Amino acid sequence: AQDAADILQPSVTKVGGLSEWRRVAALAARHGKQIAAHSFYFGPGFAATLHLMAALPGCTYVEVAGCALEAPLVQESFGFSDGTVSVPEGPGLGVTLNEEVLQKYPYSATGAILNLRG
Repeated sequence: AQDAADILQPSVTKVGGLSEWRRVAALAARHGKQIAAHSFYFGPGFAATLHLMAALPGCTYVEVAGCALEAPLVQESFGFSDGTVSVPEGPGLGVTLNEEVLQKYPYSATGAILNLRG
């Protein structure tokens, strides 16, 4: 099904990270397909998506969550203005993790796993 999709929406946190996302984008470009990045994320996931979009040709659109977090995961705010967003410019992904929030809401895999096999 070569024409099964016109626009691909890879997610950097689901396809296997930055390198795999770039492979998906390259495959899309080879087949003349557009990328509209899936990034219903906050903080590091969104920053990673913005960097990928800025680095690769043909990546014009990015999905954005329409709500703000009560406890932001990063210290910086993303610069949204007139339908555009600024790519963070600091080292790495360009964002600084909000350590206070990370301590208040530690990651725990318990309770997050669904048993779908009964």
